[in-house]
Amino acid sequence: TQWKGIGMIFAVCGAFCLSLFGHNDQSGGSQKDHLIGQLFLFVNCLASSFEVILWRRLLCNVSEGSAHLQVMAESYLVAACLMAVASVTASFSSSATEFFCPECHGDPWHVPADALWAIAYSVAFQTLLAYSLQAWALRFAHASLVAVWATAQPVMAAIVTVIVLKSRGDPHGVLTWPGWEMSGALMIFAGIVVSEYGAQLRTSTSSAAMVSHYSANEFAAPAGNSQLK
Repeated sequence: TQWKGIGMIFAVCGAFCLSLFGHNDQSGGSQKDHLIGQLFLFVNCLASSFEVILWRRLLCNVSEGSAHLQVMAESYLVAACLMAVASVTASFSSSATEFFCPECHGDPWHVPADALWAIAYSVAFQTLLAYSLQAWALRFAHASLVAVWATAQPVMAAIVTVIVLKSRGDPHGVLTWPGWEMSGALMIFAGIVVSEYGAQLRTSTSSAAMVSHYSANEFAAPAGNSQLK
């Protein structure tokens, strides 16, 4: 709808602000690395958008209570298989290993011990819990509305970053304070508000149309019966 389109424009512009106005000079990589990273992020966002659309098409008309869990599990089973093939293939190339993981120092299967907690959190909360909830939401909400809400992820990440830094929970000094790129958060929230307003307006219009239709049928029924008599 028109309101969703406007909301998506706001959200996408806000996401660009978050991405392009960041602290790239503090990450230690070259400008080429940053551009490649932005390209990978774009491909990831595109694939996630197709995922939302596909899940919505699969879940919009189902009645089984666990259907969203089945769709999520089957999707990530396929993703895990593809990731395993890609990882094994890349491990045979030293240049690919160096490109994808410079910190691995030539060992593609090296996992630092202090990264295990982060991996466990990513699997349990970011993947299993978050995507199960997203799949459940797609049973009732349109794909465009869910996609607009997904743009709030970097905003929530920035809020959590501020909380962690305020509580002095960054012993390795890997986090940085959000900067001017957070101006995009206002545009993202504006996009969410506009999209929600459009969804509520559409629901109200549909309800009013249904009430008008049923009322018209009720008035037409006695008239038709009197003509038959």
